[in-house]
Formats: sequence, C-alpha cells, structure tokens
Amino acid sequence: MRLLLYILISLSFCTSIEAQLKSYEINDIIYRYESMLNDPAETFSQVSMRDQYFPCVDQLVVSETTLTQADFQLDNGKGLIEYFSSKDGILNLIGFKSIDPFLSAPDVVIQFFTPIPVANDKKIENFRTHGTSEYFVIYKNKNWPPHLNKWALQNGITEIRINGHVEWNNHFERKDFFKDIYLDESIGNVVEYNLKYTATKLEVKSEKWEEIDLSIEGFLQSLFEPKLHQYYSLYALGSVVETARISETPHRTFSINVEGELGTFTDCTHSTNDIYVFPNPTFNDVNIRFENVDSPSYTFSVYSIIGKKLWTKTLSIPNSKYETYVDLPPLESGVYIYGIDTPNGKRIKSKRLVIMDF
Repeated sequence: MRLLLYILISLSFCTSIEAQLKSYEINDIIYRYESMLNDPAETFSQVSMRDQYFPCVDQLVVSETTLTQADFQLDNGKGLIEYFSSKDGILNLIGFKSIDPFLSAPDVVIQFFTPIPVANDKKIENFRTHGTSEYFVIYKNKNWPPHLNKWALQNGITEIRINGHVEWNNHFERKDFFKDIYLDESIGNVVEYNLKYTATKLEVKSEKWEEIDLSIEGFLQSLFEPKLHQYYSLYALGSVVETARISETPHRTFSINVEGELGTFTDCTHSTNDIYVFPNPTFNDVNIRFENVDSPSYTFSVYSIIGKKLWTKTLSIPNSKYETYVDLPPLESGVYIYGIDTPNGKRIKSKRLVIMDF
C-alpha cells in the first residue's frame, strides 16, 4: 500500500520548502495535506513523509473577504474558511469556519473580537504573544452529539449560543528542519501555539432565548468544559505562510502546505460527517478516517461487483476524529464495492474499491 503512495507522490512532488510562498496574495492556491500521527513527534525532523497517509486534500484559495477586521481568507469551497489580517509583517488570525472546539460540529463560524498574532516575517526569534479574546458561537440543530440532540428535542431547543473567551500563548520555539519525499532538508522556524477555549455563557432557543446554568445539566458542563488546542507550525525562513504543522491536541496530526498537488486525492469537505477510505486502489489493506462522526461504531463491509457480501468488520470509534487500519481478507485483484453502515444499519457511504496485485 505504501508503495502506491510513494509512486503518486514521486510523480508529482516538485515543490520543496524553499519554493513555498513567502506571503499570501489574492488568487494564490495552497494544497494542504493532513495525516494522523500514531506516536508523538517532538520535532519536524522526526516526521517521515514516507510514513504518512493523506486521506484527502484541501485546495485553499486565497481570496478577498467581507468579514470584519479580516484582509483575506483561505477557502476550500467545501466548508473550511480561515480569516486573516496582515499588518507590518505580522499575520493575525481573525477567525474560522470549520469544526468547533467543543462539539466537533462542522460548518461553525468563530470570530475573535481581538486578532490573534500567529507569525511575523522579521525577527521571528523574538516572536512571543499572549492575550485573551472574546468570541461567540451559534449552533444550529445539525450534527450534534446524540445525547445533546435528544435533550434538545425533549425541550424544543433549535439553537444553542455560546459566549466565551480564548486565551493564547504563542511563541518562537526553535529552529528545525523538514525532509520532503526526496529527503531534501530545509531549515525553518518553529512557533508553538497554545489556545484555550472557555465557555462562559450558554443560551438556548426554543420559543425565545434563555440562559442555561452549565452546572445544572451535568452533561452540558462536560461538553463545554475548557478545550486546549496545542500545535507547532514550521515556517520557511522569512515566510509567514505555514509550511507544516504538528498538532498535539485535540488530535495528533501532521499536515503540510504546498503549492503543487502531491497526487490524486479526494477533496476534504469539512461540512458533513466525513469518512475517507484510502488508498484506493490498494493492495490488501486500507486506512479509514472518520471525521465529525457521532456514532461509537460503524460496520465496514466488502461486496462483489454484483452485490454479494464477502466480508465485514465492526469498527469502534472512540473520538469524533479517528483513523484506523483495516487488514482486508485475501481477495483476488479486481473491482469490489465497500459499504459503511451505522449500528442501526443505515448505509452512509458506498464506493468502488480496487484491489491490485503486488
């Protein structure tokens, strides 16, 4: 399976870190690939491109924006938008439309009242910033966790509104280097980010908006307890465009940003319950990545091209974002169909699966 990934990457990987964009310009296109990390990686030099599996790609377009305080946005056109401002060489995060910090619900907009500095193009060794910003989040009744959805239905609740603050502590950490698929080394600057999201007020809407004491409903308190996002970003020398990222919490992931495509991958959506089966074609095994899912388990089945079930396996999903390895049974090379079902038998994904000879 990994051989296939190497071939795809080697055929089209032509962008090294030195060729990364130094700043964001309208109509620039950046391709972002993200994989799950099985083990902690303290430095970028410890991460091997050869061990990474990318289930999908975000094709991010730098475009103009109407969001207050923002100068531009990165938009993948499928539910992910990041808003930034830039002044005097300092890049600031204004907000985002993506997965929210508390419910892991997709398609949620968060705008910070105070911009958060994330990078500068000069004297990055002196980069250190900390502070707090207020924000608010509105959740429509969509893709909520099952117990929250049940509680909302029982009480006629259609929307939830959270007021809170984010506390950040971002600073230059060290010099580091990164090896691309050709093992070329490039030196960059690493910035550590710590963002702690706290909910200070919860309101619900049925016939009218009403404030709820978080301490009364125990499960609400656990859902909206403070959440920490910690990650490290690598920037090429003199650049404010992120080259690579290692995320520690809430999920251990590795991502790279390049100007050219690494191969043929599925587009990431970020606006639905996403499930990615990759690589496809494969040899005899696959990885399955679950994002924004709300069920503790799913069933993965393989069928013949005429619909005869050949094999099935139940997969336990401990988190809303989870990746698991599946060793397929011995099957002849050819075209099959895979299906993914919820515990109650609802089919949520079905596609062709191509198995190749070694």
